[in-house]
Parts: sequence; structure tokens; C-alpha cells
Amino acid sequence: SGLYLWWKRKALAIHRRGGQRIMFDLHHAAGAVGFVIMLLIASAAITARFLPVGPMRRAANELHTGHDFSTPIKVVYALGSLGFAVQGTTGVLMWLRRTVGVKG
Repeated sequence: SGLYLWWKRKALAIHRRGGQRIMFDLHHAAGAVGFVIMLLIASAAITARFLPVGPMRRAANELHTGHDFSTPIKVVYALGSLGFAVQGTTGVLMWLRRTVGVKG
């Protein structure tokens, strides 16, 4: 759903027009930019969880953690993991503001 909503706007810019707008733009930009790597990391974790012990599970675990990858790939993984944190934090804050009226 987020991909569809982003695609309609095709916005990656983060505008500095106030706290709520920055949060909204940051949430959408992080989701659009980090979508592929976040999907890869999450899918590998789910796959590893349901595979029996063996080489396929080990491969899924390595894909999820990026443990044996080169430094540039580890940096991409770190940025993708940061995307989870940004998306989660900004999503909760936007939800709180809309439902409870929290300022921020």
C-alpha cells in the first residue's frame, strides 16, 4: 500500500515546512528508497524461520544478516536496517498525532 501511495506522488524530497511535514516526507522517502533492501532483509528472516536446519536455512540466515558480505554491502544493509527504524518511528509518531493528538 505504501508503494502505491508513494508512486502517485513520486516524492523523495524532504521539505522543511514544519515538524509534521518533515516526518511525513522522511517516512515516505525512507520507505521508497529502502523498500528493496528492507524487503530482502525481512523476507530472508521469514524464510530462515520456516526452513528446516540445513544449507538452505544457513543461506537464508547469511542473506538476512549479511555477515559474510563485503563492506559496501554491509553499509547498504546498515542503511536498510536504519530504514526500518525511521519507518517505524515516524509511522508511530504520525499515527499518534492523528489518533491521540500528540504534538511533534
